[in-house]
Amino acid sequence: MDFLQQLAKYHFENSHLRSIGITGSNGKTILKEWLYQCLWNEFPTVKSPKSFNSQIGLPLSLLQINDSHELGIFEVGISHPNEMEKLENIFHPQIGLLTHIGNAHAANFSSEEELIDEKIKLFKDSEIIIYNGDHSLVDQKIKKLYADKKLISYGFKKENQVFIKKIRRMKTSLLSILAKKSVFRLTKETNRR
Repeated sequence: MDFLQQLAKYHFENSHLRSIGITGSNGKTILKEWLYQCLWNEFPTVKSPKSFNSQIGLPLSLLQINDSHELGIFEVGISHPNEMEKLENIFHPQIGLLTHIGNAHAANFSSEEELIDEKIKLFKDSEIIIYNGDHSLVDQKIKKLYADKKLISYGFKKENQVFIKKIRRMKTSLLSILAKKSVFRLTKETNRR
């Protein structure tokens, strides 16, 4: 396994790839697939296959990078303390995305705080970190540890850079999202009787 990880690290560091790293308890794969669908037509993109995000899966994913790729979207998963440091040594994304922090693998950690501390180690060398600002412990830890980076929080609270402004249900459902003083409105016809 050490040889595979070192080979993947060398391969990644010698590519000219812009990179996105996704970690969290839940939602990594669906977010990776959604981002890929949004971006592959604009940038030649490589991504983790399936849920390849472990000590073996991440290196195998990184070895898919070739000279035609401009962007890489990779999942990074852990299930025990001290795993993220090894993975961050192999792969250090420019943009870090933290999904929901839940109870997946929580039994292997002494507390939610220890789990969060381990997950956010991935962002040590990231330029931008996107995370759920509604989770107060995540928000506090990221702001304290990574104050020198560009932080983008999302959620329902108005303190977030991106938040749900309004949900109105009538004949037409309306969802308003506020992002940096721009409002995006999504509507959907509902069939109410």
